[in-house]
Amino acid sequence: MNGFLRSAFLALAFLAFAGAIPSGRATAAQETVNLNFAWPQDLRGSVDYTAHRARESNGQSDQVAISGRYDFVTSPVADGLLIRFENVETDVESDGAGLESMVKTFMTKAASTPPSYVVGRDGQFRRIEDLDAFRDAVLGGLDEAFADLPEQTRTQISQVMAGVLTREQMEVAIVSDWNMFVGAWLDAELDEGDLYELQYEQPVPMLGNAAIPMRTTFLFTGRAACDDRDTGQGCVVLEMKSFVDSDRLAAALEAFLGQFPADGQRPKVEALRQDVSVRLVTEPDTLLPHRLDSRRYTETRITMNGATSVGSQVEEKRFVYRY
Repeated sequence: MNGFLRSAFLALAFLAFAGAIPSGRATAAQETVNLNFAWPQDLRGSVDYTAHRARESNGQSDQVAISGRYDFVTSPVADGLLIRFENVETDVESDGAGLESMVKTFMTKAASTPPSYVVGRDGQFRRIEDLDAFRDAVLGGLDEAFADLPEQTRTQISQVMAGVLTREQMEVAIVSDWNMFVGAWLDAELDEGDLYELQYEQPVPMLGNAAIPMRTTFLFTGRAACDDRDTGQGCVVLEMKSFVDSDRLAAALEAFLGQFPADGQRPKVEALRQDVSVRLVTEPDTLLPHRLDSRRYTETRITMNGATSVGSQVEEKRFVYRY
């Protein structure tokens, strides 16, 4: 059982953080772009996506690959625009084994079917539809997936996953996705080649709402074709990179993991690093995305019961949009 907990603790370190709005500037520019939100109602789009996670821990490695597609539709509501997802298809492949691989695979599939949400006519995130029902379905599916495991093992998994899949943490993850391809760029005016930087604190609900210092940079690199049907350069290329205060994040994670002692021993998070980068191809006049590539790199070193686990993970995702 301790082996599972050590693996689960390492997996818990691979968390996402929300985006932000840029400020600050440097160097000379070639073009200025103004980014405006103008998604139409009754818009129908399709998305093809892939994700790949490669992890190493104490000399052992495993990989998870996911691919699939979904459709989304927008419709007007009183407080903005409802974005609804449908026709979701997902395929997951993993070369890992044991409980950790089962948990990771299940969570990857569950996260690929987000609930509907509402954004304002200005593009600001408003609310999530039926989040409680979605969370109940995810946790219920988790119990079903591990129904054949011993009761003590199921209890430990449920305790850890209930801490991870809180309502607040799931909301942060959904808002973070919106921020990556729309929210972080709303009403921005960017000069080509200038680097914009923002420093702020990001609360993490799963870690007791600990405020983690973040530094995020934003860059408009130039123009590009929106897709293979675009004969011109109707889109802009935007890049965003986020860096976490490693010491504060490690302390917050250690406090959280301390709720799950093994044989009376509490884990010690000795090192934790996480960097996130995003490259977005989008229409500047509407912020309709056409392609998004993201990469998250994480390193951890956690000691428990005298044993130190050293791990790293690279997670890469690609979303291609068609309208």
